[in-house]
Amino acid sequence: MFADEVNRSSTVSSRYLLSRYSTRRDRKNGWTLLHRAALSAPRDVHLAARAGISINAQNSDGDTALHLAVKGDNYDTVEALLQCSADVTVRNKLAQSPVDIAQGQILNLLSQYQPGPLAAYLAGKSNSLTRILNNFWCDVNYCKVQDGMSLLDLVQSKAEEGDEPTACARIIEDFKSVSELVHCVLNEDVDLLRKLLSAPRKRPVNIRFQDAYGKTLLAYAVDTNNTEVVKLLVAAGSKIDKVRCKENGGSLHLSPLFHRCLVPEIDSELAKYLLTVQSESEMNERDMSGNTALLRAVEEGASLQTIQYLLDAAKGLNLTHRNMNGLTARELAGYKGHTDVVHFFDKFVNQQRGKSFFLHLAVKFYGSSNLHITDEESGKTLIESLELGGYYEDVKTIKHIADIERKGIQLLEAAAKGNLEDVKKLNTANFQDKNGYTALIKAVAHGQAEVVRFLTSSRPALKIIPDNNNRYPLHYAYSLPDEQSIIMTNILLASKPEEIEKKADKDGIFPAEYMNLRETSSVIQMLTDVCTLDAYGQLIG
Repeated sequence: MFADEVNRSSTVSSRYLLSRYSTRRDRKNGWTLLHRAALSAPRDVHLAARAGISINAQNSDGDTALHLAVKGDNYDTVEALLQCSADVTVRNKLAQSPVDIAQGQILNLLSQYQPGPLAAYLAGKSNSLTRILNNFWCDVNYCKVQDGMSLLDLVQSKAEEGDEPTACARIIEDFKSVSELVHCVLNEDVDLLRKLLSAPRKRPVNIRFQDAYGKTLLAYAVDTNNTEVVKLLVAAGSKIDKVRCKENGGSLHLSPLFHRCLVPEIDSELAKYLLTVQSESEMNERDMSGNTALLRAVEEGASLQTIQYLLDAAKGLNLTHRNMNGLTARELAGYKGHTDVVHFFDKFVNQQRGKSFFLHLAVKFYGSSNLHITDEESGKTLIESLELGGYYEDVKTIKHIADIERKGIQLLEAAAKGNLEDVKKLNTANFQDKNGYTALIKAVAHGQAEVVRFLTSSRPALKIIPDNNNRYPLHYAYSLPDEQSIIMTNILLASKPEEIEKKADKDGIFPAEYMNLRETSSVIQMLTDVCTLDAYGQLIG
């Protein structure tokens, strides 16, 4: 009966199985529910371990849950088992430890975790124990690691026997409050989390898993789609702004924390809540593909409701954002075959009136082809609808989009050539072509100091407008040879340097770090592109 229910579809909840079978084993293969969880999801692992199932229980083959997770190449459940203080030294009947059978990113993870908290404690390796507990958020309070006892139980049993507390024992004692907080989040124990966070003692809610770029507690809460936990953590001081985390456990790529809620599995109301508590600028932060929030939502197939929230929050101005391939959200939706999203964007555009909305689209090279919109109900084109409503300035803008783009191209060319007089005549808007290049980026990359001085004083906002890879003018300035770089960086940093010095590119690299990347292929290509691509991303000539 145990085996039948354990192997049934995922509609049988982990909580139901735990309530029915608890720590019992399958008579045929010696599996516990923790073994099953190892092949499932992190949430199931945490629930099973918290219920008292021994984290190192072995089945009839001698495999622990960690062995099975490693064999199944399930990085996320391996991570969860380490958070539950699993022992990496246990060997199965083939004399294999989990480390012996691990490969790739999982092997790297286990190697960093060795020797594990239990082995470190028993061997009196205090430095290793401190590192492992802090980096891997190991549970010390509940998870049974040896003889039905947790790490904290082992410490207390030694104390009851009259043993003097060792350095390792004190480390475990000191870590118990952090461990309790972390595992409240991982187990989604809302009531206990609320109690802990309401206590006078401040809790470390911004700690990172594994390293400085690992997931935060808030990232875990978002991933589990638990709005209550998210709200509790935000209220307690969890950071959203400027927080970048690894895309997933085994990834080396970073993305903004907010992007984690832009997937179909996450409730759109959670995204809406985070929009209300983060800075507006977070919607402009980019992932490894150059996606801002709206682009990421389209890429991931987020709900139309989530997309609506993103459009409303930015007043539709994010429709002109482009990814590293030069695609807007509408173009990306078309490329991925999401016709419903394309129609949704067109309907949104068709509802805009006045407010210089269409002028914004024009100066950002949105393209007239993306404005061939017909209202499904009235059958009228966008221009016909605007004329009927008396929005003649909008009509004029749309009819002259080609002329506006031409003026933008002339401005960027003049900036690159250092023709200051033409720049002054053409400098009527913050033009940005399909590569994300502005007149300021062009002038900096081409070493045109006088044009840079003029643009930074006449249009200071250009300093904080990045290209499609989230590289700002200051990134380009630091990429130039020393003599030019010094001139350009001095001009750009002359006023309000704090606004731009900490602006990272899509890979999380700050401008000053580009000095050491000048000889890399990516930076060489960056400077080549800005000199050889036209406004539409095609090679000049």
